[in-house]
Amino acid sequence: MKITVIRPALTGFVLALVFFAALAYAATPSSGTVSQTNPTLTWTGQIPIPPAVGSSSCSGPNNSGCDNFKLTIVPPDPTFGPYVVVIKTVSQNFDDWDLEVYDPNGKLVGSSGNGPGTPTSPEVETVTLTNPPAGTYTVSAAPFAVAQSYQGSASLQHLTATALGGNGTEPLSYAVYPNPNGVSGGEPSCGVDWKTKKVMYQAGLTTLRVSFNDCTSPATAKWEDVSFITTSVVSLDAILFTDRFTNRTFVSQLTGQDSLSAFTDDDGTTWIPGQGGGIPSGVDHETVGGGPFHSHVDTGRLRRPARPRQSFAKGRHRLCPQQRLQRPAGRGRLRKQRRHLDGAARAQH
Repeated sequence: MKITVIRPALTGFVLALVFFAALAYAATPSSGTVSQTNPTLTWTGQIPIPPAVGSSSCSGPNNSGCDNFKLTIVPPDPTFGPYVVVIKTVSQNFDDWDLEVYDPNGKLVGSSGNGPGTPTSPEVETVTLTNPPAGTYTVSAAPFAVAQSYQGSASLQHLTATALGGNGTEPLSYAVYPNPNGVSGGEPSCGVDWKTKKVMYQAGLTTLRVSFNDCTSPATAKWEDVSFITTSVVSLDAILFTDRFTNRTFVSQLTGQDSLSAFTDDDGTTWIPGQGGGIPSGVDHETVGGGPFHSHVDTGRLRRPARPRQSFAKGRHRLCPQQRLQRPAGRGRLRKQRRHLDGAARAQH
């Protein structure tokens, strides 16, 4: 008889543990309301089990791999005037939480995805909703790379007028020009040739050139595929960079322990292959950048002193970061110098 009595007790105890464990990994509290009389609220977001690690998007308001806080918005009295609801999440230490806000119908109405912070400068994600209608919204925090909880807040505030620089007469507008070819961007990067006003856009293995015609209203956009053979074969990470002074565009594709690269001076009409990362060593996080030489560099020794600029490609190695310096010495004639850096990666002069 004792066994018969103990079993239900143990069963209830186990169920209670499961129940409280589930509650422990939901936002605390799990919901709240902002209104004119209660303009501010806070909550503590928890790491879901299992978490959607490595994802910066929750793909909807009901993803159990994200921390979902239910925020009810009650619009203020009309005499309050225009208003905004400012939603923030603050991560801890080096955590990287990304933020998405879905309206009562499950539509994404705002998102923020900054990089990880530090203990002294934590990551802050912010979404501002302007005059949002009444209803219950879902504040979803995606645990991209996290180890601790985050602090969330929402506040209803007056919409303050923005000071304008003048009273212009030209009507202002905003438009989105999606790629008509449906090429997935992945982690895209873009650059602008300020001489030709063309935009260079890197989407995975595809390099696109966008030409805008603002002589019509609304303006039109022409998308062209200007991919180069050596930078459209294989990639683990695509990077595009356009030097804003020379208008030269570089494309780099990570191949694992090295990278492939090419550059163009005519917005992708013709390409010159580059050396890329040189000797294989970097395993991830390649970067392309450029800028003027440091003031102490004798640019008179360059082949073309009129272009005293440099570009560099950098890869990260577990033991030794590596940079490859390219000096513009004329079209197709790049001087290349390989430099090994000890310790943490630092800027190349």
